[in-house]
Amino acid sequence: MHKKFRLRPLISGLLHASLLTALPGTLWAYDLGSVSSGAGNSNEAIPPAESAPANAPTQGSLTATEPQSVINRNYIDNTQTGASSYVDNAAIAPGVWAVSPNGPGGNDQPLLTMRSFVDGQYNVTFDGIPFADGADFTHHVNTYFLGQDTGEVTVDRGPGRASTVGDATYGGTIALRSNDPLGDPTATVRSQIGSFNSRLVGFQYDTGVMQNYGDASGFIDYNHYQTDGALTNNNERRGNVFAKFIKPLSEDTAITVVAMQNNTYQNASPGATAQQISQYGSHYGLNQNPLSDAYVGYNNDNFSSNFDYIGLQTRFGDWKIDNKVYTTSYAHNAMNGFNPNGTSQQTLQTAGYGLTMAGGGTALGSNIAGVTGLTAYQSYGDILRATRAIGNDDLNFGLWIERQLHQSWTNSVDLSTGGLGSIINTPGLSNGGNQAETSSMNTIQPYVEYVWRPNSKWSITPGLKLNDFNRTYNSAFDTTVGGAFAYSHSWAAVLPSLDAHY
Repeated sequence: MHKKFRLRPLISGLLHASLLTALPGTLWAYDLGSVSSGAGNSNEAIPPAESAPANAPTQGSLTATEPQSVINRNYIDNTQTGASSYVDNAAIAPGVWAVSPNGPGGNDQPLLTMRSFVDGQYNVTFDGIPFADGADFTHHVNTYFLGQDTGEVTVDRGPGRASTVGDATYGGTIALRSNDPLGDPTATVRSQIGSFNSRLVGFQYDTGVMQNYGDASGFIDYNHYQTDGALTNNNERRGNVFAKFIKPLSEDTAITVVAMQNNTYQNASPGATAQQISQYGSHYGLNQNPLSDAYVGYNNDNFSSNFDYIGLQTRFGDWKIDNKVYTTSYAHNAMNGFNPNGTSQQTLQTAGYGLTMAGGGTALGSNIAGVTGLTAYQSYGDILRATRAIGNDDLNFGLWIERQLHQSWTNSVDLSTGGLGSIINTPGLSNGGNQAETSSMNTIQPYVEYVWRPNSKWSITPGLKLNDFNRTYNSAFDTTVGGAFAYSHSWAAVLPSLDAHY
């Protein structure tokens, strides 16, 4: 149930009510309010297109030079649940295939493929800022933005221009734009319930345009979501807070501050065998048997993440400047069975794989092989975009720099004793499968473009980008190479681009 009232007057009448139907795994939601957003304030390589009409789920852009679909706020607000992510929003676009096995927003294992490119092979940006896990350039979808804090999603099915910065742009770009503050003071209370004991409660407060504070405006949005999951014993609890504030400094200059914090706990299944599906049904995920490494109590993940930036936009003379300083972080504490829903624990024991207990000696019987681990990274960066109008033409140039610090470790443990003791002779792994590593990634991408308009119908844009990437890796012990390991390497390439638009 979605209620909205304005503070001036305090409570307004009921606007409308609609029941949103959904596929299994989504929420049934009553919507008793409407949402409108102001003009976008981003100066991106993939600029927001004109808003699609209310009856169009996606709309192409007449100014795009590559196949592009724009999913507007109306579609997100009226067809997606409060727990949805950009994967669920982008799935309506041609060339995009996505599935959330545990229901939309149900766990951190959604899959999105764009033109046969899988996650890690395409670019994702938020308000023009690229973000990814530098280990493999993938995106931890459910640990960042909720769909209701997203104002627009642009799916660009091409490698982009020189100004399209990011780690893996060749597969295309999914550009997310944050929602804008409302013009009037507004308080919104959300309550949604749905299949699989899914429920969401949330509260959003929009300040409106505060004339006593230099026409500043903003909103803060908090949501708590939890579900038993479409898959058996695949529970999730998620808390997400998102805030955005815009402060004009003059008629031509404004500062934007965005902050997002997310915390998620989940029990997630990696899948099921054909035999298990035949025996337990297609919704089988985890079980309630403490003697199995697919026991729900042995398979859990704790995620925490943040995404914050301060942006300055200004215009003077023939110049437009957009600069954002940002930081992102991600931490994943995990405990999992060694091979849940795969080779049975009994088979491992029969094959002679045992456990070295903390007190010494080897034990078989009811001991359960498992893994605990941590993956964490922190990114710091700056993205500058500048445009200089030269008659009918534009000179665009900019710079994206980022440093990401990464650490991870895994320990093979005995889950039946709460993680005490190390596993030896684990199949395919030496040293009990234990591993610890740290790494850093430094990226520098300057670019320049010239938009030549010989007449009112043509625009021809040559561009040049330098991609300079350095990775430094240190491992205290690495089972894949038999011991400690360290390296540092740099890659650099000059990437030209050329497009023409009629």
